[in-house]
Amino acid sequence: MAGRLLEWKGITVALQSLKIASDADWRLSIYGDGPDRHRFQREAREFGVAGRVSFHGVVPRGDLMSALSTADALLFPSFHDSGPWVVAEAYSLGIPVLCFPQGGASVLAGGNAHIIDVSNPTQSIADIIGGLSRMSRPLAVPVPWGTDRVVRLLSSLYGAS
Repeated sequence: MAGRLLEWKGITVALQSLKIASDADWRLSIYGDGPDRHRFQREAREFGVAGRVSFHGVVPRGDLMSALSTADALLFPSFHDSGPWVVAEAYSLGIPVLCFPQGGASVLAGGNAHIIDVSNPTQSIADIIGGLSRMSRPLAVPVPWGTDRVVRLLSSLYGAS
């Protein structure tokens, strides 16, 4: 996860999902900072997942891209983001992206999107994590992210020619 640490970023849902997916050997790395960081750190302890969660704070972009390039997936459980560039960056690296169907994340993630069921997000994330854990390396395709892709994407969304 990367971004500002705010309630609507879905961090509590991510932490609860990690607890449910206790049989999967996954760790959650959170990059960024914000006013709710201490609350999320407390929740990680309360949910019993603090040993599997790392809060890295704000890091240089190169460090974030390096971490992202070696990640098994990007968990993006934000409830309110229309253009999350970290999702586009994960997509360009071929990293699977777990995200909700609404907003821009699922569009930016393209074929690498794994859609979180909004009716039961914690279980859905745990199930997706479990499925990805059973693969030797999650199947995802790196795709160049450039102006030509942006033009094609906008044309398909808005019917522009």
